[in-house]
Amino acid sequence: MLTTLLALAVGAGAQTAGPRPLSPALVTSVLDVALGEFDVVHGGFGHGGKPIPAPMLLLTARRLAETGDPRLRGVLTRTLDAMARGAIRDQLDGGFFRATTDRAWRAPDFERLEVAQAQAIVAYLLGYQATGEARYRAVAEDTLAYADRTLVRKGGGFSAGERAEAGHFLWNEADVRAALPAADADLVVRHFGLAGVRERRALVVDYDAPSLAAEAKVPLESIERRLREARERLRQARAARSALVLDDTVYADRSARLASAYLEAYKVLGGEERLRVALDALEFLQVRLRRPDGGMAHAIRDGRVDPDGSLDDQLAPAAAFLDAFEITGVARHLESARALVAHATARFRAPDGGFLDAPAVSGGAAAKKRFVDGDGLGGNALAALVLERLHALTNEASYRAQARETLAALPASQPLGATLAGYAYALDLSVSGVPHVVVAGKTADARTGALLRGGLRAFRPGKIVERYDPEKSDLAAVPPPVAAVLRQQREVTEPRAYVCTGNVCSLPQTDGERLREMVEQLGRR
Repeated sequence: MLTTLLALAVGAGAQTAGPRPLSPALVTSVLDVALGEFDVVHGGFGHGGKPIPAPMLLLTARRLAETGDPRLRGVLTRTLDAMARGAIRDQLDGGFFRATTDRAWRAPDFERLEVAQAQAIVAYLLGYQATGEARYRAVAEDTLAYADRTLVRKGGGFSAGERAEAGHFLWNEADVRAALPAADADLVVRHFGLAGVRERRALVVDYDAPSLAAEAKVPLESIERRLREARERLRQARAARSALVLDDTVYADRSARLASAYLEAYKVLGGEERLRVALDALEFLQVRLRRPDGGMAHAIRDGRVDPDGSLDDQLAPAAAFLDAFEITGVARHLESARALVAHATARFRAPDGGFLDAPAVSGGAAAKKRFVDGDGLGGNALAALVLERLHALTNEASYRAQARETLAALPASQPLGATLAGYAYALDLSVSGVPHVVVAGKTADARTGALLRGGLRAFRPGKIVERYDPEKSDLAAVPPPVAAVLRQQREVTEPRAYVCTGNVCSLPQTDGERLREMVEQLGRR
């Protein structure tokens, strides 16, 4: 309460206050106010309708990885568990709806967008990495499977989503009993808490599989198998209802965010098919939506391109290209990101710092700077993150200077809280730094690949992973302390990796698992 009052006081005096200083204290202030908004009963933030709180979970995971604060673990797990059991998740077919209209995750809007799948995949991967709990990995994989079945397009890109009339998704006890044999119906009615329910409603897990197995004194695997088979029969029964409508539009920003989620899944879980899908999506954006002026168009639907790209249409693909570069080391992905940032700077940069959502149009409505989060990170938070990553991967100081200018453009009148989580995350990375992993070795050497996988899998949100191939890479882009070592050891043939924080780098590592452990521990607060 005191923190909230202090935040309101800051906002009240904002008209005469100067810019807030860029410091870890501002990150802590945002986090403290946001945690005051945490719903301790139902998870998530606030006490009204709830979207997937992806930026807030990212900030929480970042601070958890840096500090080990157990209260942050509780915020993360309480929210992930509530969403996984709630109606924001389609309990039959997988995938997540965009939001719920209530605080308890029971009244979804019945639209499964590609951006919601991106948010859920990344959130549950973070939960899996932070806790090691297999249930979070299972939800991430289930959501990926839904996207594979429904949203991945032949030829690249992701469909925008699918929707149906609300009745398509609603059930009562009688509906379940009509679709299943008696014994299975009893199990499912208990599972979804439908006993005595006559009004149709979205499915919510009321009694989970471990509890059902303990109650029946049977192996968990038996209950899980029966539930899996029953869900499939219910899904088939539901398919006979009103048809699902697929929106095959490909949006640049939203497709890029789902591509980034697939790349994150590849980093954490592996799977060459995930990498292929993501790279195909980025290639589709590059070929079909890239404009002659270097920017990215907004969308393509029915073969027609909507050319008016927003700030997010430039920066979300730039972030995804950087993800691809970290994994593959292919220089054209880095160059694509740099070109999109150059376009964004030329067209969207505000004269007084920060980025506008759209280019200024003479005689039109004034474009705005967006710092608060929406379906993804706020535009200026995303800009700062991409600029900081480019600085780390190129050593060009201008990118960092522009990132700091962007962060400094936050209005003093901006209220703190969960909607500013993306900004706080970007600021935390900028002022507190992140581990920078350099894997030095020939690309074709399997030992190089093992080191790269160790660095990519590490739970340290915001980390930079860079590969240096002595036959292909530019030594000028490597952190100076590592570059100095590599210049002195050009004859060393065994692949090795270094972890840098600030201007200090570790001794060389040659084991992928040991590297992962070092990335997760070095420089923690």
